Formats: sequence, C-alpha cells, structure tokens
Amino acid sequence: AEGIVGGSVDFGAPQKSRGVNAPDHDALDGFTQCTFEAWTFVTNRPTSGDRNSALLSKRTAYGNQASYQIYDTGSATAIYVSSNNTAHSFGAAVISPAVNAWTHQAYTFDAGYIRGYKDGVSSGANTCSVKKINAGAADLHLGNFHVGDSRNFPGKVDELRISKVVRSADWLKASHDTVSDAAFLTFALTDLRVGFHILFR
Repeated sequence: AEGIVGGSVDFGAPQKSRGVNAPDHDALDGFTQCTFEAWTFVTNRPTSGDRNSALLSKRTAYGNQASYQIYDTGSATAIYVSSNNTAHSFGAAVISPAVNAWTHQAYTFDAGYIRGYKDGVSSGANTCSVKKINAGAADLHLGNFHVGDSRNFPGKVDELRISKVVRSADWLKASHDTVSDAAFLTFALTDLRVGFHILFR
C-alpha cells in the first residue's frame, strides 16, 4: 500500500495480511538498550475480536514468556516486555496514535526504563524489573503476535526501525520532522565543483 515514504504494508486491508515474519537472529534480541520506531496509519479502533493486535512482536505463542511486543490495545498503543515463562514484568509507555492519519511511534528501552514518543514528542515513561530483553528463540513478527495469530494490526506500517542504542529525543524529533515537514531539510546546490550544503531549520 502507499506509505508515508514509498510503500508500506497494510495489515488492515480486506485480504487481511497475516503478518510478516523475520527468522530469529541474535541481532534482534539481547538488548540492554534499544529503540523501536515505526510510522503507522491506524484505520480503526477495534473494541473486540482484533483488539490487542500487535504492531511488532517477538514471542512464540500466548501466555507469559520471555518476549517483547508493541501492540494496539483498542484505544492506544503500548510496549510490553516480559522476562520468562513463569513470571513477567510489564513496562509500558503508552501513546495514542491518530486514526486515519500517519503517526510516528517510537519507544526507547534503557535497562528497564521505557519511554514512548508520539510524533517526536515524549508521551511519558515507565520502569520494569526487566533490565535486559531476552525474547528467546522466537521469530520477529510484524503486523501480528505470532504465526497463526488472526488478529492483525489495524492499519498500515511503514519505516520500521530497530536500533541497538537509545535514540535521543532530538534524534526522534528529527526522524519525525524529516518526513512530515517538507521545509525541515533543504538541499541547496551552491557550486557544482564544490558540492552542496544542507540547511536544517
């Protein structure tokens, strides 16, 4: 589907795409620090059935287990970090994406300290006892929780990024503004023999 930057994946389309899966890899786990970013276009707010559908998830099935997931609750979006199969620790930074409009969502994790950002602005923070994300031998899922899950993210997802560092507030604001504000980044060709310069507003 048309995205905010090129193409995107529409998980809320009539064909009900069942998600995109990436095989388990060491680079997708073992975080003491990380940042999750994505542009989303939520088309509806389900109150039942598809409620609690995942934007991003690394877990094998339902239940308490070592995992991380960003999911739509039906009224907002939250990040959830779990430590193991018998006990879990919930750490959430909740934001409320717009409906029928593009929203830049970002979540930073720093040894149990979680902060959410909506369109480059902090939406609050929370803490949890999990100091390192170890999601185990599970594939990474975009658009649903896991293979076989019928609950899709209610809309489009574009420009998903996972970074193994904590991005600063300024970085995330610039990530949003670079895409949403045509005047934020300006290229001016000054001399073909010298090159060009970049102007930041």
